[in-house]
Amino acid sequence: MSPKELLDLPNGYTTTTFSSESFAVEVFADETHGPLCRRFLAGERLPCFLGLSPETSYSNRGQLTAILRWLGARSESIVVLEGSYFSRWDLMVFESMSSIDAEKHVQRRVQQFERRLRDVSQILGLTDVVVPLVWPEVLELEETQSIQKKLRSYADENQEFSADIDEMLTEFLMRVRPTAQHSLSSGQRVLLKNYIFEELSLFLHLCRIGYPLEVYPGSDLEIMQRIAGNGYPDFPVSCPNRSHLSIRLARHR
Repeated sequence: MSPKELLDLPNGYTTTTFSSESFAVEVFADETHGPLCRRFLAGERLPCFLGLSPETSYSNRGQLTAILRWLGARSESIVVLEGSYFSRWDLMVFESMSSIDAEKHVQRRVQQFERRLRDVSQILGLTDVVVPLVWPEVLELEETQSIQKKLRSYADENQEFSADIDEMLTEFLMRVRPTAQHSLSSGQRVLLKNYIFEELSLFLHLCRIGYPLEVYPGSDLEIMQRIAGNGYPDFPVSCPNRSHLSIRLARHR
Protein backbone atom coordinates (compact mmCIF):
# COMPACT_ATOMS: atom_id res chain seq x y z
CA MET A 1 0.00 0.00 0.00
CA SER A 2 1.28 3.47 -0.84
CA PRO A 3 1.47 6.38 1.63
CA LYS A 4 -1.34 7.92 -0.41
CA GLU A 5 -3.60 4.96 0.47
CA LEU A 6 -2.27 4.73 4.02
CA LEU A 7 -2.98 8.38 4.77
CA ASP A 8 -6.16 8.47 2.68
CA LEU A 9 -4.96 11.59 0.90
CA PRO A 10 -5.10 12.59 -2.77
CA ASN A 11 -2.28 12.25 -5.27
CA GLY A 12 0.73 14.54 -5.10
CA TYR A 13 2.37 16.17 -2.11
CA THR A 14 0.67 15.15 1.12
CA THR A 15 1.53 16.80 4.41
CA THR A 16 2.51 14.47 7.23
CA THR A 17 2.35 15.14 10.94
CA PHE A 18 5.50 17.23 11.38
CA SER A 19 5.83 20.97 11.18
CA SER A 20 8.08 23.57 12.72
CA GLU A 21 8.21 27.32 12.81
CA SER A 22 9.64 27.46 9.30
CA PHE A 23 8.89 24.20 7.48
CA ALA A 24 6.46 21.34 7.10
CA VAL A 25 7.73 17.97 5.87
CA GLU A 26 5.61 16.52 3.10
CA VAL A 27 5.54 13.09 1.52
CA PHE A 28 5.19 12.88 -2.24
CA ALA A 29 2.93 9.86 -2.51
CA ASP A 30 3.29 9.35 -6.26
CA GLU A 31 7.06 8.92 -5.97
CA THR A 32 7.02 6.85 -2.78
CA HIS A 33 7.17 3.07 -3.09
CA GLY A 34 8.29 -0.10 -1.35
CA PRO A 35 7.05 -2.29 1.51
CA LEU A 36 8.68 -0.33 4.34
CA CYS A 37 7.12 3.10 3.70
CA ARG A 38 3.73 2.21 5.13
CA ARG A 39 5.30 0.80 8.30
CA PHE A 40 7.59 3.81 8.68
CA LEU A 41 4.81 6.34 8.26
CA ALA A 42 2.62 4.35 10.65
CA GLY A 43 5.21 4.85 13.39
CA GLU A 44 7.51 1.83 13.25
CA ARG A 45 11.02 3.08 14.08
CA LEU A 46 12.92 1.64 11.15
CA PRO A 47 16.54 2.38 10.23
CA CYS A 48 16.86 4.53 7.14
CA PHE A 49 19.34 6.47 5.09
CA LEU A 50 18.86 10.07 4.05
CA GLY A 51 20.13 10.98 0.59
CA LEU A 52 21.02 14.63 -0.06
CA SER A 53 22.31 16.36 -3.16
CA PRO A 54 24.91 19.09 -2.57
CA GLU A 55 23.34 21.04 -5.44
CA THR A 56 20.08 21.66 -3.57
CA SER A 57 19.13 23.69 -0.50
CA TYR A 58 18.19 20.57 1.47
CA SER A 59 21.72 20.23 2.76
CA ASN A 60 21.83 23.74 4.24
CA ARG A 61 21.56 24.12 8.01
CA GLY A 62 17.93 25.18 8.26
CA GLN A 63 16.47 22.54 5.99
CA LEU A 64 18.79 19.83 7.26
CA THR A 65 17.62 20.61 10.80
CA ALA A 66 13.97 20.31 9.80
CA ILE A 67 14.45 16.98 8.04
CA LEU A 68 16.56 15.43 10.80
CA ARG A 69 14.13 16.56 13.50
CA TRP A 70 11.35 14.83 11.56
CA LEU A 71 13.39 11.67 10.93
CA GLY A 72 14.82 11.60 14.45
CA ALA A 73 11.31 11.29 15.85
CA ARG A 74 10.72 8.25 13.62
CA SER A 75 14.00 6.33 13.44
CA GLU A 76 16.68 5.19 15.87
CA SER A 77 19.36 4.83 13.20
CA ILE A 78 19.92 7.27 10.32
CA VAL A 79 22.81 7.15 7.84
CA VAL A 80 23.26 10.37 5.88
CA LEU A 81 24.56 10.03 2.34
CA GLU A 82 25.46 13.50 1.04
CA GLY A 83 26.61 13.55 -2.56
CA SER A 84 29.64 15.87 -2.57
CA TYR A 85 32.00 12.92 -2.94
CA PHE A 86 30.22 11.87 -6.14
CA SER A 87 31.14 15.21 -7.72
CA ARG A 88 34.79 14.18 -8.03
CA TRP A 89 33.74 12.29 -11.16
CA ASP A 90 32.40 15.54 -12.65
CA LEU A 91 35.77 17.17 -12.03
CA MET A 92 37.65 14.31 -13.66
CA VAL A 93 35.36 14.29 -16.70
CA PHE A 94 34.61 17.96 -17.28
CA GLU A 95 37.62 19.69 -15.69
CA SER A 96 40.26 17.07 -16.60
CA MET A 97 41.42 16.79 -12.98
CA SER A 98 43.38 13.79 -11.82
CA SER A 99 41.58 11.47 -9.41
CA ILE A 100 43.89 12.61 -6.59
CA ASP A 101 43.26 16.32 -7.20
CA ALA A 102 39.53 15.79 -7.64
CA GLU A 103 39.31 13.91 -4.36
CA LYS A 104 41.23 16.63 -2.52
CA HIS A 105 38.89 19.23 -3.98
CA VAL A 106 35.66 17.50 -2.95
CA GLN A 107 36.94 16.52 0.49
CA ARG A 108 36.73 20.16 1.54
CA ARG A 109 33.02 20.18 0.75
CA VAL A 110 32.55 16.80 2.42
CA GLN A 111 34.21 18.04 5.61
CA GLN A 112 32.10 21.22 5.62
CA PHE A 113 28.93 19.18 5.40
CA GLU A 114 30.05 16.72 8.06
CA ARG A 115 30.72 19.60 10.48
CA ARG A 116 27.26 20.98 9.74
CA LEU A 117 25.70 17.56 10.24
CA ARG A 118 27.53 17.06 13.51
CA ASP A 119 26.42 20.48 14.81
CA VAL A 120 22.79 19.91 13.84
CA SER A 121 22.78 16.42 15.35
CA GLN A 122 24.14 17.78 18.63
CA ILE A 123 21.52 20.52 18.76
CA LEU A 124 18.75 17.98 18.16
CA GLY A 125 20.17 15.42 20.60
CA LEU A 126 20.69 12.90 17.81
CA THR A 127 24.42 12.26 18.01
CA ASP A 128 23.81 8.57 18.75
CA VAL A 129 21.26 8.28 15.95
CA VAL A 130 22.70 10.17 12.96
CA VAL A 131 25.96 9.17 11.28
CA PRO A 132 27.46 10.32 7.97
CA LEU A 133 28.37 7.74 5.38
CA VAL A 134 32.16 7.87 5.12
CA TRP A 135 32.56 7.34 1.40
CA PRO A 136 36.22 6.30 1.02
CA GLU A 137 35.91 3.72 3.80
CA VAL A 138 32.70 2.23 2.44
CA LEU A 139 33.95 2.16 -1.16
CA GLU A 140 37.06 0.26 -0.07
CA LEU A 141 35.07 -2.44 1.72
CA GLU A 142 35.43 -5.87 0.18
CA GLU A 143 31.65 -6.25 -0.07
CA THR A 144 31.15 -2.91 -1.85
CA GLN A 145 33.90 -3.72 -4.33
CA SER A 146 32.38 -7.16 -4.86
CA ILE A 147 28.99 -5.58 -5.59
CA GLN A 148 30.57 -3.25 -8.16
CA LYS A 149 32.28 -6.16 -9.89
CA LYS A 150 29.02 -8.09 -10.03
CA LEU A 151 27.19 -5.08 -11.48
CA ARG A 152 29.83 -4.59 -14.18
CA SER A 153 29.79 -8.27 -15.10
CA TYR A 154 26.01 -8.29 -15.24
CA ALA A 155 26.02 -5.22 -17.49
CA ASP A 156 28.31 -7.11 -19.88
CA GLU A 157 25.89 -10.04 -19.93
CA ASN A 158 22.45 -8.39 -19.80
CA GLN A 159 21.54 -5.99 -22.60
CA GLU A 160 18.57 -4.46 -20.76
CA PHE A 161 20.64 -3.59 -17.70
CA SER A 162 23.42 -2.22 -19.90
CA ALA A 163 20.90 -0.09 -21.81
CA ASP A 164 19.48 1.25 -18.55
CA ILE A 165 22.99 2.20 -17.42
CA ASP A 166 23.44 4.09 -20.71
CA GLU A 167 20.08 5.80 -20.22
CA MET A 168 21.09 6.82 -16.71
CA LEU A 169 24.28 8.33 -18.13
CA THR A 170 22.29 10.26 -20.76
CA GLU A 171 19.87 11.59 -18.15
CA PHE A 172 22.80 12.69 -15.97
CA LEU A 173 24.36 14.59 -18.87
CA MET A 174 21.07 16.25 -19.78
CA ARG A 175 20.78 17.43 -16.19
CA VAL A 176 24.30 18.70 -15.55
CA ARG A 177 26.00 19.26 -18.94
CA PRO A 178 23.60 18.91 -21.90
CA THR A 179 26.06 20.42 -24.38
CA ALA A 180 28.54 17.60 -23.68
CA GLN A 181 26.17 14.78 -24.55
CA HIS A 182 27.56 14.20 -28.06
CA SER A 183 31.13 15.33 -27.50
CA LEU A 184 32.32 13.00 -24.74
CA SER A 185 35.23 10.74 -25.51
CA SER A 186 35.02 7.03 -24.77
CA GLY A 187 37.32 7.59 -21.80
CA GLN A 188 35.02 10.24 -20.36
CA ARG A 189 32.04 7.93 -20.75
CA VAL A 190 33.90 5.21 -18.87
CA LEU A 191 34.51 7.63 -15.99
CA LEU A 192 30.83 8.57 -15.83
CA LYS A 193 29.86 4.90 -15.84
CA ASN A 194 32.22 4.44 -12.91
CA TYR A 195 30.14 7.08 -11.12
CA ILE A 196 26.93 5.18 -11.88
CA PHE A 197 28.29 1.83 -10.74
CA GLU A 198 29.61 3.47 -7.59
CA GLU A 199 26.23 5.00 -6.78
CA LEU A 200 24.34 1.76 -7.35
CA SER A 201 26.83 -0.25 -5.29
CA LEU A 202 26.44 2.14 -2.35
CA PHE A 203 22.65 1.87 -2.41
CA LEU A 204 22.82 -1.91 -2.59
CA HIS A 205 25.44 -2.07 0.15
CA LEU A 206 23.26 0.03 2.46
CA CYS A 207 20.32 -2.24 1.72
CA ARG A 208 22.32 -5.34 2.57
CA ILE A 209 23.63 -3.98 5.89
CA GLY A 210 20.17 -3.07 7.16
CA TYR A 211 19.25 0.25 5.52
CA PRO A 212 16.82 -0.63 2.71
CA LEU A 213 14.68 2.48 3.30
CA GLU A 214 15.86 5.59 1.49
CA VAL A 215 14.45 9.00 2.39
CA TYR A 216 15.15 11.50 -0.36
CA PRO A 217 13.83 14.89 -1.54
CA GLY A 218 12.91 13.61 -4.97
CA SER A 219 12.19 10.52 -7.02
CA ASP A 220 14.02 7.20 -6.90
CA LEU A 221 16.35 6.04 -9.63
CA GLU A 222 14.34 4.03 -12.14
CA ILE A 223 17.08 1.42 -12.27
CA MET A 224 16.89 0.95 -8.48
CA GLN A 225 13.11 0.56 -8.71
CA ARG A 226 13.60 -2.15 -11.29
CA ILE A 227 16.24 -3.92 -9.20
CA ALA A 228 13.96 -3.81 -6.16
CA GLY A 229 11.07 -5.15 -8.21
CA ASN A 230 13.10 -8.10 -9.52
CA GLY A 231 12.93 -6.58 -12.97
CA TYR A 232 16.24 -8.05 -14.14
CA PRO A 233 16.45 -11.84 -14.49
CA ASP A 234 19.08 -13.51 -12.31
CA PHE A 235 20.29 -10.19 -10.94
CA PRO A 236 23.46 -10.92 -8.91
CA VAL A 237 22.76 -8.75 -5.83
CA SER A 238 19.67 -9.18 -3.68
CA CYS A 239 17.94 -6.06 -2.38
CA PRO A 240 15.08 -7.21 -0.11
CA ASN A 241 12.55 -4.59 1.02
CA ARG A 242 14.19 -1.75 -0.89
CA SER A 243 11.88 1.25 -0.35
CA HIS A 244 11.94 4.92 -1.31
CA LEU A 245 10.21 7.67 0.65
CA SER A 246 10.03 10.88 -1.37
CA ILE A 247 9.80 14.06 0.70
CA ARG A 248 10.00 17.80 0.36
CA LEU A 249 9.96 20.77 2.71
CA ALA A 250 7.23 23.37 2.41
CA ARG A 251 7.90 26.76 3.95
CA HIS A 252 5.18 28.07 6.23
CA ARG A 253 3.65 31.34 5.14
